Amino acid sequence: LIWKCSTQLMMQKPILGHGGNGFNANYMNEQATYLTSHPDSKYFMLADNVREPFNEFMRWGVNYGIVGLSLTMLLIIVPLWASRRHKSPELLYIRLSLLSIGICAFFSYPFSYPFIKLMTVALLAFLLAEVRTQRTTINNNLWTRVSLSLFSIALLSATAYQGYLEREWHTIAHKSLRGKTLQMLPQYESLHTHMRYNDLFLYNYAAELNVVEHYDESMQIANECNKLWADYDLHMLMADNCLKLQRYGDTEAYLKQASTMCPVKFMPLYKLAELYIETVQKEEALILAQQIVNKEVKVPSSTISSIKNKMQKVLDDSNSIIK
Repeated sequence: LIWKCSTQLMMQKPILGHGGNGFNANYMNEQATYLTSHPDSKYFMLADNVREPFNEFMRWGVNYGIVGLSLTMLLIIVPLWASRRHKSPELLYIRLSLLSIGICAFFSYPFSYPFIKLMTVALLAFLLAEVRTQRTTINNNLWTRVSLSLFSIALLSATAYQGYLEREWHTIAHKSLRGKTLQMLPQYESLHTHMRYNDLFLYNYAAELNVVEHYDESMQIANECNKLWADYDLHMLMADNCLKLQRYGDTEAYLKQASTMCPVKFMPLYKLAELYIETVQKEEALILAQQIVNKEVKVPSSTISSIKNKMQKVLDDSNSIIK
């Protein structure tokens, strides 16, 4: 299912792709479209919240299209090709290491980890450093080493700074979980300046604002996040914000989209039924209650049992939904 939907995204913008955050920003909406068009699909009960395509090459194709994927591949292929006639134990292990990363990239997401990124750059740099040709002069060799050193330092510095921000976020998030959300909001606001392109940070910030009932501010941050990350949990959060702000039309839209993203979930339908009951939409509430009662359960739980029981009571006494 993931590869089918990712292929559709690649076909939509095959040349340059959807941008650096294209997969996360578009995948769940594409999955919702696919499942809506194929209600009898064998993937219907398997679909869930997806953040990774489990194939780095497919991610690059979605994000940067054929052009970006080709350039990325050239960065790896050219050093390997240039060193093809050179043999040494060091080069053998470098090639095997790159091969292992490449195989992993077909079935996982190794480049989501800064360590793997650094190691790949380091391996390619070592590979180029080992290559010696008759035309290479001492000055050129020195220039190559200086360039690689500066690039490595810049990449290491950027990674270290990102690690520092992540650590700060980790600290304030845990304090917030211990009931200090209001005290942590200034720190969240300060980090927002530096991490406004981190979708997970934006979601966490929006969720904390929701907890302390700052619904307008939570919605603002959630909208920023939605541009980077189409996500089931984010849509549920936005639906709750809109409900508290009495924006019932938007609440309904977000809940319906969350339900189509992950049709196996019960909570969006349950919240939607509650919305219809609160807004005295009797017919819609009864139809949805019947749908929930008849809905197939993927993983039984007390929460789902409780939802089904509540909806059965609504059906048994339809007058109870009129306040």
